[in-house]
Amino acid sequence: MPPVTRRAAKALKPIGIQKSLSIRSFTSENDIRKCLSNYYKMRKQRRHQDKERCNYSRQHEIRFANHLAEMHRQGEIRDNISTYVVPEIQRRLNGQYGTSFTDDSIRGKYYALRGETKLYIAFKRRGTGMGWDSQKFTWLMDDSQWAAMEQVNPKYSKFRNDCTVYHLLEEVFVNQGATGDFSSGFENEPRTSADEREMETTARLARGKGSRSSRDEEAEIEV
Repeated sequence: MPPVTRRAAKALKPIGIQKSLSIRSFTSENDIRKCLSNYYKMRKQRRHQDKERCNYSRQHEIRFANHLAEMHRQGEIRDNISTYVVPEIQRRLNGQYGTSFTDDSIRGKYYALRGETKLYIAFKRRGTGMGWDSQKFTWLMDDSQWAAMEQVNPKYSKFRNDCTVYHLLEEVFVNQGATGDFSSGFENEPRTSADEREMETTARLARGKGSRSSRDEEAEIEV
């Protein structure tokens, strides 16, 4: 058999190699695509599970507010809420409802409720001639009054319905290092009208600062 020349060997060699490389390349691409597909699928499922774990119902929010108000009265809320407030509320909610709220979700909910409550305090201060339903925890105003309030701040519309959570948390956040509408002297400032003074008196009594105890108030708003 005549010896194979260098040129012939060079021509023959790539046939098997190219076939092998093409198979390997195709397999590798499929593996990479499968890995990426599985990765994004798992990531999507994880986000969905996290969203379910962080979904607070109205009942959860009311209980959250009750716990915060109780801690405030006991002097247990400090600047660093991560040391006690967050893990304690996490333990109570998950133990009571069988939920899986993470410490991050509890912390985020705390700051979200704090911001909304401060907005609620500003809303109360601006309102004039508002009535208060202590059974439904809602403000009694006609459409023209609500329209006027919403012109000041469109976010005030969220206080048209049940304000139980903000009503509970007002005492917690009213003096928390804020200025203007949220200053420490807010409750001591004179009102601009008799209606405002009457509204504030009604709100104080409904909050349990009159003849009722805080336990009575909590029993009334229990869902």
